[in-house]
Amino acid sequence: MAYPIASNSVVQVTTRGLLFNQTVMNVWHWRWEQGTTPITDGANALEDLQAALEASGWRDSYQAMLAPQVINIYWDFQWIHPTRYVKRTNVLGPSGTAPDATTVTNLAAALEFRSDIATRRGSGTKHIAGIGGLTSAAGQISAPQLGAMDDFSVIHMLVPGVHGGFFRPIIFGRARPAYVDKHGNTHPALPVSTLPITSFNAQPTTRVMRRRTVGVGI
Repeated sequence: MAYPIASNSVVQVTTRGLLFNQTVMNVWHWRWEQGTTPITDGANALEDLQAALEASGWRDSYQAMLAPQVINIYWDFQWIHPTRYVKRTNVLGPSGTAPDATTVTNLAAALEFRSDIATRRGSGTKHIAGIGGLTSAAGQISAPQLGAMDDFSVIHMLVPGVHGGFFRPIIFGRARPAYVDKHGNTHPALPVSTLPITSFNAQPTTRVMRRRTVGVGI
């Protein structure tokens, strides 16, 4: 059954693969900005977004950041705000295509995306898995790997035009109720935040990946 999508709705794309039988993943968000043509079928619009990301080189450049040992890469597309609909899953690629191999499971490159707002909700970091071997020497990431991260980031900041409107890459912050912390301090409620990405920074040093809660990220 087709379902309509309102302007300013948010799509979440989860990229995930296996690195030595451990799942590695990242979460990405786009905000739909309606133009001349409304979306009347949200599922078909997800297919259109996927096609736009493939045409822009997003998929290929994402794979180019990952070592060949990252395999069985999938991407999940899902409308998550203001209404959460069923996700759709497709194969992104069989493996990473970076030239350097890795034998390490827990080292990553850090790729930070930023908005123009200087708050904790104004930036977020992705951990790019499969760093090691020739890619990393004494904790420093090689120039080709940094170049691949820069290339991907430039493409990620593009704004695909679909249905006469746009999918804008954003930093997404979920709504949070007010709460009182263990020190008795009251923290106010926070609304949903959808801040457009305006800049990025590829960190030149490696980071250690740790287990994290699924869905946390930008």
